[in-house]
Amino acid sequence: MNDKFEMNAELENDDNVKNGKRAVDIIIKILTACCVISAVGLLGVMVMAFLDLGDGAAQDDSVIAPEILATTTTTTTTEPPTTAATVRMTVYVKADVDLKSKANNDSETVGSLKTGDTIGLVAVEADGWYRAVYNNKECFVHKNYLSVTKPEVNTDAESGRTVIDPEQELWYLVVVDHDRQMPDDYEPELEYIADSDYELDSRVAEKYDEMYYAALEENIELTPVSAYRYYSTQESNFNALVEELMENSGLSQQEAEAKAATEILPAGCSEHNLGLAVDIGSVEDEFKYSDAYTWLKAHAHEYGFIERYTEEKQSITGIIPEPWHWRYVGTEHAEKIVNAGVCLEEYLRQNNIAY
Repeated sequence: MNDKFEMNAELENDDNVKNGKRAVDIIIKILTACCVISAVGLLGVMVMAFLDLGDGAAQDDSVIAPEILATTTTTTTTEPPTTAATVRMTVYVKADVDLKSKANNDSETVGSLKTGDTIGLVAVEADGWYRAVYNNKECFVHKNYLSVTKPEVNTDAESGRTVIDPEQELWYLVVVDHDRQMPDDYEPELEYIADSDYELDSRVAEKYDEMYYAALEENIELTPVSAYRYYSTQESNFNALVEELMENSGLSQQEAEAKAATEILPAGCSEHNLGLAVDIGSVEDEFKYSDAYTWLKAHAHEYGFIERYTEEKQSITGIIPEPWHWRYVGTEHAEKIVNAGVCLEEYLRQNNIAY
């Protein structure tokens, strides 16, 4: 009797163990299923976020580039644009830039911003473009022109012009013009060019010599007639032209200075002051009919030089046509500029190069 009772007890214990294991198995299966469901759900969220990034829909902050998200704050426009887009944050513009109607450089220009201006971001677009709002209108701007911190704009107290850094990384693409000037005390390291008394930035002189002697082998002489100019020389030349215009044309000083600046840029605003430009042959319009000019049009870009001021681009550069004025921009960029048929300012903007 006792043996039978003990046998029944052992069988009952075995059943309990089996039931316990079965319960554990069920719990494990349930937990595994929950994990799988959660993972699938998370994957779905990630996919939806990725798809939203491409279609320009309202997005959360995770789709904004980290370097722009870092220190910006979320705002909304007081008068939303017709698209009812919500401004996610306001950022600074770190270099002069054109605003586009679409997220590409070939689209219509709908406005322009200066360094230090602000713009409201709406959403991320493809290839580094942002959909944005400016003056309650939708536009597009490339991230290369945006900054989360206000750029330090060094302004000359007397002229009010922006003072640029001539030694920045892309020094050969630096722009000086009516609104931008080099520091008063800047002077590049210089070297003489083509066995002449003229000098260029030492980084450019070698390329000019290569071009000069290549042309000479074809019996074309690219005689320099002006190259690097000291700040004081540029100032003297500009003032002399202003006085001439006032005396001969009856212009006021302000009118004479404005007209003179279309021919001779003020001191510190000329590429000659940077040592990156050279005048070749003569400073007369007839130069464009010379063999030297024909050779330069065909080959100068191979050595990194471009015709800087053309009649077609005068409305952009603000300078009268100067077929004798050739500027160094590097061989890579010179070829692209020539092939695209654009001036330096257009090229920099079209390629989203902040300058």
